[in-house]
Amino acid sequence: MSRILDHARRQAIAYVALFIALSGTTYAATNIPDDGSPVVGEATASKKIGAKRLKTNSVTARAIRRNAVRGSEVRESSLGRVPSATAASLLGGSTLAQVRSGIDAAALGGTPRSGFYDSGQVDTRLPRATEERSTGEQTFSSGNPVDRISLDLAAPRDGFALVIASGTIHPNANIAAGTCNTEMSVPEIPQVGRVATFTAGDTTISYETIATSWIVPVEAGTSTFTLRFGINPNISSNCATAFSAASSSLNAVWIPQAG
Repeated sequence: MSRILDHARRQAIAYVALFIALSGTTYAATNIPDDGSPVVGEATASKKIGAKRLKTNSVTARAIRRNAVRGSEVRESSLGRVPSATAASLLGGSTLAQVRSGIDAAALGGTPRSGFYDSGQVDTRLPRATEERSTGEQTFSSGNPVDRISLDLAAPRDGFALVIASGTIHPNANIAAGTCNTEMSVPEIPQVGRVATFTAGDTTISYETIATSWIVPVEAGTSTFTLRFGINPNISSNCATAFSAASSSLNAVWIPQAG
């Protein structure tokens, strides 16, 4: 017992110093000042440190735990461009603003943008078509042709018209003698029409269907085409029989000129 007391007397000062040291550390770890004064050492171990207590550039990358900083805590405007994405704002060498304004389309397949048609120009180059049909029958004879169908073709500019016609013809009575050359034509087109020939022995049930087509130039505007049936007196002889034009059709297609 005397040895213990003797040891305590000799080490009293050391024990007092140890007690004071331990008590001070505990106080510092649990009582971080709130007045913004600097905090250093192990006093930061168990309490958060406000931004105003951190000196600029005092926290290095090594002091931050991996993946501890999230994207929501980063000010994006402070970040620079990733080196491998230096051309991310360019498309084919043009900026986004140039792309939006169409400057990037300076050439397509070697053709400049000005070389392409806009929607209005495309519309004036598309073909136009019109068609008319007729049913029932109409009578015609030598010297008395019949205009069976009429149609209008609208051309937005100069070009060509493809006109296609067809019709069915038969005698109104049995043909006793002579030769009748019936003709289907379009009088607005100065070209020969199509002929169907009837001779002695043909009857009222002798039907002939004829069809033909023409390509003619047309100017911008409206062109009218008429389907006419008649008897050509220049190549007929002793034709006294009347005929009927049955089902018929007339089609016209506008074809633009190149350019």
